[in-house]
Amino acid sequence: MISTPWGVSQSVETIGRGIHWVSTAGHGGLMVSAGVAEKLLSQQAIKVAFPGRCGGYLCFEEDCSYAVAFFEHPEWKRHLDAKSLAEWQCSVLEPGSYMGKAKAEAVPKLTVNVAKSDDAIREDMHAIVASWNPEYFGDAPAQPIELGM
Repeated sequence: MISTPWGVSQSVETIGRGIHWVSTAGHGGLMVSAGVAEKLLSQQAIKVAFPGRCGGYLCFEEDCSYAVAFFEHPEWKRHLDAKSLAEWQCSVLEPGSYMGKAKAEAVPKLTVNVAKSDDAIREDMHAIVASWNPEYFGDAPAQPIELGM
């Protein structure tokens, strides 16, 4: 369990060392350790991260700023899609289950997403970033976030 800006995590998917997708009872997002963020993310991505710093992590909320990190690192999104696909394919055979049906309907989309190129993922993320974080593309000034440990 990880303490997050959204509450205590209920699930944590580790994408790589210092890179985690977390879910809480009501929300979640991407948490990147400050050291990893400084090495792997642009200064512009660090500036637009929302809600920002939590402990030793830079946080990207699941509804908006996550797309900035995935725009810069599409392999992180592909990892999550592949993990979901593998889990959902295993459980899709639940007889008579509504969730089984919902998962079965999601599998084709996840299959397509896992096969997407980095450029295709960036194209998908571009619209989300432009909508939620236009300053990332230089359309408005961003407020800097301190990464101090």
